[in-house]
Amino acid sequence: MKKAYRDVLEGIDIRIAAVREFLELFKRAVKYDIVPITDVYGPTASDSNIQVLIVSRETISGANASEFSLFKFRVKHNGWKHSRAS
Repeated sequence: MKKAYRDVLEGIDIRIAAVREFLELFKRAVKYDIVPITDVYGPTASDSNIQVLIVSRETISGANASEFSLFKFRVKHNGWKHSRAS
C-alpha cells in the first residue's frame, strides 16, 4: 500500500463504517455506496451511475493530477459535465 501514515490507518471496514456514520448525520434517507479504491480512478471510471465523488484535502491533488484527471476521463468516456463545490 502506497499511503502516507499507513502504519496508523484503521482497517478498511472500520473506515467505511465511519464514513457511512458521518454521511448519515446529514442525509439518512440517501443510499451511500462506499467502496475501497484500488486503482487511480476507482469505480467512478466505469460506473456511469455514480453521481458524486468526494475527495479529502489529502487526495485532492491526486484527483486533479493532469495525467490521472478523473474529470477528464469521465468527460471523454461517459459524457460527464463538470460541477465543482467550493
